[in-house]
Parts: sequence; structure tokens; C-alpha cells
Amino acid sequence: MIHKRGNYSFKQPPFQEGDTITGGNYQQLIPNTEICADIENLTISGGNWINCKKKPTWIITGGNWAKISRCSNLHPEWIQFGLDECSTTCSHLIDTDEIWIDGELVDTIYHYEDTII
Repeated sequence: MIHKRGNYSFKQPPFQEGDTITGGNYQQLIPNTEICADIENLTISGGNWINCKKKPTWIITGGNWAKISRCSNLHPEWIQFGLDECSTTCSHLIDTDEIWIDGELVDTIYHYEDTII
């Protein structure tokens, strides 16, 4: 079967042995997430495969493949899907702005970014 589209973010797609994937979104939350663990033969020429672990038996000629560490401070809605909850000083923290009034620290603004690994 040829799969041209579909959004299977944070889910296991319904592929079967020998399928061909030309498009669609298969993004996972955690880098190196095993996807389609029981399938040895897939042909992939397109699609969004962020954080998906490739199998050496798959034929891959295209697609968007990357590993991204996501910050729950930027994506709190993804905690319900299994994203680990980050602290305010997690590894995604890139900068802070302190707000001082009359010599007293009244607030700190934290700036985060997802990181490509």
C-alpha cells in the first residue's frame, strides 16, 4: 500500500510489511522513538519523521529526518502525550531577563528553545 498523507504525530502509524510512504507526518516526542517496530520492510521517499528511529532494513530515499529535544516550557500541551516535564532551568534555557524595580528583583523571564541533537 502507498501512504501519501496522514498525521500520526505521537502515534504509531498503521503501516504493514512492504508499504511505501511518500508523505505524511509521523513526528514523535522523544528522540530515537521506535516506530513500526514489527515492520522490517518499508520504502520511504517522503514525510516528516522527526525523532523516529530508522531501521537498517528500510529503504529510505527521502523525507524530513531530524532529532529534536523538545522543551515542555514551550509545548506544555504535549506533556499529555508523554513529553517529559522540564524544570525552569532545563537544558533548553537560553537566556533570562530579570526585572528590577527600586533595586529589588520582582520577576524573571525565561527564554527557551527546542534543540536539534
